[in-house]
Amino acid sequence: MDGKNMMKRCRCENCIQVPLESSRAPFNHIRLREDPTYQDREIYFLNASKLVASHKTAKGFSLGDCSSWDTDKIEGIIRFLNPELKFGETVHPFMPRLSVYERESVERPTIIERLLGKKTRVHNVPEIVYGNGRHRSYIMEYLGASFIPVQISSESVAHLRKLLGEDNVVQYKRK
Repeated sequence: MDGKNMMKRCRCENCIQVPLESSRAPFNHIRLREDPTYQDREIYFLNASKLVASHKTAKGFSLGDCSSWDTDKIEGIIRFLNPELKFGETVHPFMPRLSVYERESVERPTIIERLLGKKTRVHNVPEIVYGNGRHRSYIMEYLGASFIPVQISSESVAHLRKLLGEDNVVQYKRK
């Protein structure tokens, strides 16, 4: 997968155009801009369906499917993402910002398993945590975005690649 072919830069400064491929979307793309507060983070293109599916496994932080959301909530977020808002009136929304860390998971055997000698097992599980953009990511995937640009620290990228797979995480090359 080549990120340059999947995404096109917007005519605005520090803005990326994300194509949408669903009849649910009232427009054919979304524009997201880089958050200048976090310029120390890199921009990566993530497979939208893998990102949302992986986040849904997070303990206490995931959202339900967009189809189960209130219609007003969906329409409000879609209005917020409308790429045709006049540039002078509204600035395009920020791209999602996330981190990936490894949380400790403990598997405790049942009483019968303990009697049979099975021990408690502790292992690390990568987990996605959003700084912002969780609803945006879910809606973009729902509206047919194949890939979503995100800002992420270099420390989190290795965990993200392990979680989503090498081919589903592509670094954006700045001009």
